[in-house]
Amino acid sequence: MRGNERLNPATTRIPISHPSYRTLLRLGAAALLALAVVVATLGRMAAPAGAQGSASGVAYPVANILCKFSNVPGEPTTKDHVQNMVLNNGTWSLDHVFRESSYGAVNFTGTQSFGWYSVPNPSSAYNGTNPGDMFRLLDDCADAAGSDVDFNDFDVVNVWANDSMGGSSGFAFIDGATLTLGGVTKHYRFAIIPSSIFSMPKTIAHELGHAFGMKHVTGGRWDMVGVANLCQATDIVSAHLRVIGRVVAAGAFR
Repeated sequence: MRGNERLNPATTRIPISHPSYRTLLRLGAAALLALAVVVATLGRMAAPAGAQGSASGVAYPVANILCKFSNVPGEPTTKDHVQNMVLNNGTWSLDHVFRESSYGAVNFTGTQSFGWYSVPNPSSAYNGTNPGDMFRLLDDCADAAGSDVDFNDFDVVNVWANDSMGGSSGFAFIDGATLTLGGVTKHYRFAIIPSSIFSMPKTIAHELGHAFGMKHVTGGRWDMVGVANLCQATDIVSAHLRVIGRVVAAGAFR
């Protein structure tokens, strides 16, 4: 093309041998594959007992429980802030992210936030990389909340801990587990959220993705559950569905 000449989109054709043509084909194939995985993933996401379906999908009410360790008195956030982050902040909420990422199949309607409560042990008693310690923290936090939280009403439990727990980036058990919390035994999806990620909603969404059964995606740069520093979607809201390759459910599934 010379000077200020412009291509006429009605008449210009890109040769099949041109690198741009092959790039477009690859992008198109990747988008279709991502969409197919999303559909397959949603088909495997069973609704919890008692979950309520509607035109807006299945509600997974979240209990956000704010807990502090015996050696850390600080309260680095408020339950109102947490409630807003998860549910009440419109398109900037995690509820909105999961609605979009699941094509409307999942939402967090019914979410409530509680605390702060004190657990009986110092932060050093809960190793952020030890699953047993994380289950114990979940149990201790539920006990500390006592009758404030009726676990019959919730399918997802997030513990917001007031310490970085050795720099942990969070903990979640893939697809949750059957636990007894507050005297209520059932299958829960859950995440432990240390204070080091309170201001990192992308990372919190990543951990919740695990709770819903999504595993790390090797090389999944634009997947919310991508591996470590490969998980680099810069905006966890606008990055979903606007670009198919950034859909949360595009990760490898069991």
